[in-house]
Amino acid sequence: MKGIVEGIARGREKKHEVIGSPILFTARWLHVITQDNFDAYIPRTFSRRTWLVNTVDGQPTLGVFVMDNKPMYWLKQVKYVESIYLDKEPTEQIPLPNMEPKQFSKGKLSFTGVPLSLLAPLVGKLLWWVQSSDGLERVITEHQLENWVLTEQRELINLNTKAGSWIKNVLRFCGEKGYISL
Repeated sequence: MKGIVEGIARGREKKHEVIGSPILFTARWLHVITQDNFDAYIPRTFSRRTWLVNTVDGQPTLGVFVMDNKPMYWLKQVKYVESIYLDKEPTEQIPLPNMEPKQFSKGKLSFTGVPLSLLAPLVGKLLWWVQSSDGLERVITEHQLENWVLTEQRELINLNTKAGSWIKNVLRFCGEKGYISL
């Protein structure tokens, strides 16, 4: 199927002619891994707005586009795609432990919080995600846990990246064993 994907990427309007097809998925997340081992977890809410493409602007490639009313995401050089289902929702509510917050900084900003790596073993062993007030779920991979800090204002901040590095109004931190309400 030939089509046009367009949206805002890096602050500029982008438009690409693609050959591929929309992906309709019922799994909780679509897990995409690129050639450089970048992990992306696309939530079910983006079904039909996600395209698997084999040609972009006349050039052969295997990629995934995610269209949103916010930025457009283009995952280039895809090597692996899988669906991730959960057998059941986490039902055990785990109390937020009383941990001493530490001081962190990112650029000129400083804040206090707790690394997710300290909370992760309480809720799961293999898979972690956060639910925020905007209704989206964002997966946090094991190698990313060290980089994410939960602040006292219910915000998650990624100390290692710029894009997508701030998640506001976090409601729950979840894993396959249980969840912590914030």
